[in-house]
Amino acid sequence: MLLLSGCASTTDTTAATTTEVKNTTPESTELVQEIPEVTAKTAAELLAEAQSELDGGYAQLAKKKLNALIADYPDAPEVAEANKMIAAIDKQAEKEDAEQAEIAKEITSTFGESTEIDVDFDAKMTADAFAQLSEGMSMYDVVKIVGGPGTLSSSGQGTAIYSYEGVGQVGANALITYQDGKLVSKAQAGLE
Repeated sequence: MLLLSGCASTTDTTAATTTEVKNTTPESTELVQEIPEVTAKTAAELLAEAQSELDGGYAQLAKKKLNALIADYPDAPEVAEANKMIAAIDKQAEKEDAEQAEIAKEITSTFGESTEIDVDFDAKMTADAFAQLSEGMSMYDVVKIVGGPGTLSSSGQGTAIYSYEGVGQVGANALITYQDGKLVSKAQAGLE
């Protein structure tokens, strides 16, 4: 006999229950195994988790939780707030896509059609790529080496600072500073 309980569509492991499996043959052995009990999350819990993910910078994970809330609890009052949050996430994604397209357009227009390159906005900085960068390089030259422009962290007065996630230790990153379109400084931590 196998006993299982507590299944739901959006779940969380919160407690343990005992399940007994017995064999009725003469050489029978008894197996008792702890199996986690699965309980459903409420709409309010899913909404709170989604907000927490959004606050942590994980918009797509938040959107996944919000869509689960809408699918599992279509009549819950939290659905209206979930829809508002999804609309805001989508609007932010459109804004980021437009910014990335503008950067790609700027790179292309500055250096002409004959010098177009594929731009990967998720490119990560490696120690090898970082070592190849030198003062006076244009953003185009940097993008050719790294594969993407990084994320604009700060700009003003002709200066722009771009950050890159790095390949290497946990938290590896690099900062590239341009003055009037030319690399003037670079810094890194944890690249390998």
